[in-house]
Amino acid sequence: MSHNASLMTGPAGNKVITAVTYNSVNSLPPASSAPYPPVSSTPYPPASSTPYPPASSAPYPPAGGTPRPASGAYYSAPSVGQASAQYANPMTPTSSNVSQAIDISRQIEAQKRQTHQRKWMATIGLMLFFLMCIGLCFIFVPIPGGKKIYVPMGSQVLHDRLNGQFIHSLWLHGIERPDQQEVDGYLFPEEPQLTTTRAYSLTHFYRLPAYTHQAFDVFLAAGSHINLSVTNNSQTSAVVYLIRGEAAYHRWVTSRTLVEAEVIPVPGGSHITQRLAIPESDDYYIVFYNEGGIDMVSSAEMKADVVARVYDLAQAKASCTGPRCFMLLEYGTRPYLVLQTPPRQGGGFTVNVDQQAHAWAYGLLYGSLIVGMAASVLASRAYIVHQGKLRCAELDELRRPLIDSSTTGGGLLGRTHRP
Repeated sequence: MSHNASLMTGPAGNKVITAVTYNSVNSLPPASSAPYPPVSSTPYPPASSTPYPPASSAPYPPAGGTPRPASGAYYSAPSVGQASAQYANPMTPTSSNVSQAIDISRQIEAQKRQTHQRKWMATIGLMLFFLMCIGLCFIFVPIPGGKKIYVPMGSQVLHDRLNGQFIHSLWLHGIERPDQQEVDGYLFPEEPQLTTTRAYSLTHFYRLPAYTHQAFDVFLAAGSHINLSVTNNSQTSAVVYLIRGEAAYHRWVTSRTLVEAEVIPVPGGSHITQRLAIPESDDYYIVFYNEGGIDMVSSAEMKADVVARVYDLAQAKASCTGPRCFMLLEYGTRPYLVLQTPPRQGGGFTVNVDQQAHAWAYGLLYGSLIVGMAASVLASRAYIVHQGKLRCAELDELRRPLIDSSTTGGGLLGRTHRP
């Protein structure tokens, strides 16, 4: 395939192709011999010196942050600490708030435990105190019922002071033989004094094997005396002892050891008289003892003339006499009771002092103690619980702002359970 081309001279002296004539459809035009146009030497336009439009001068809308710098000023990024303080998420609690809330919660729990402990300590302490008061009542308040008192023959015994606020009557009678043992009772408004004397005689006859004895006892006050007369008609010698006190007498019976005793030898076929003074008030035992070996004291007589200091029974306010003796007490009085037995052979005996009580007085006393104990325990428990609740409420007021500041954000404090 052939072709024809027309050439023209361009403005810059370069030749360019203006027309190409193809002689055949299947023929291609010949490659141009002209070079590519040169690259333009004109440079790209320079970059604009105008800066980017400045950011808005309005500050970010956080809580209490530093506003963004104005246009034209270089922005200096805050430090990590400043950024956390200026732009911290208000929905996220700080570590100091968390620790404070936890500490307050622990204080509330500790206060609850302390209130519980104090409540039970007060309960136990008050119950022990009232039990002690009830025990003291059993000591100082007379217990109704019988009280046994031994009264030697021919003697007077001062009983404990009676309480007319609780005791309204007395029954006096012997225990071994109630219908035969006579006892006299006397009530004194004040403590009686030993201002008079009472004289009576006691006579005993003895027939004793060797190393045996017989004894009788009397209660004698200080200042009394005994005129003793002993006649020993047998050939065996004997001894008379005046032993002071029940304990000393039982010691002599078991071990033949004498303590605080007067010894009066009575040889066989002799007659002895002696005056025995009583230095102190006590029970005194007069003992006749056969110490004459294998021989028996076949016949002996001892007579004791007693001059005893006693209470003046004429000052008594009330009295009764007989095997069964009954007396009434005036309410509110505190009389003294004196028991007296007649000077008869056979020795002393035990008297039962049966105290009849006012039932309502005992009910009032012990009932008031029980009610007072219950009221005190309940009041103390209520007061301690109230004080504990007040303290917990104060601590909760301190903790609530820390919890409420993070509740909407679902943070750690918002999920903390309030005890």
